[in-house]
Amino acid sequence: MGACEKGAQWQLALTLLSRLPEANVLHTTFCYNSAIGACDKGAQWQIALYLLSLMPNLGIHPNMVSFRCALRACLRAEQWQHAVDLFHSMAICTLAPDEYVYDFTVSACAKG
Repeated sequence: MGACEKGAQWQLALTLLSRLPEANVLHTTFCYNSAIGACDKGAQWQIALYLLSLMPNLGIHPNMVSFRCALRACLRAEQWQHAVDLFHSMAICTLAPDEYVYDFTVSACAKG
């Protein structure tokens, strides 16, 4: 999954994510973060946000990396409204924004 992220191979990352149960591999935060990161690098911001939204429903806890990847996808796509929404939703997950989260959010707003 990490190689998919590095190579912006978002389609392959989604395929692997969907096949994890067949291989008796649990979905983890790391797996989702890698897929979200691949979507970010592959300019698929909507899929990145969708994957992030799925995590809590699957019992997977998004972490700072999850939000950073999704925010970076919003920044690249100039989706400042979604970036602000993500920023606010971090509180629901009891995550305190770090310097990268602030930077991605402010930069997305500046582009919008």
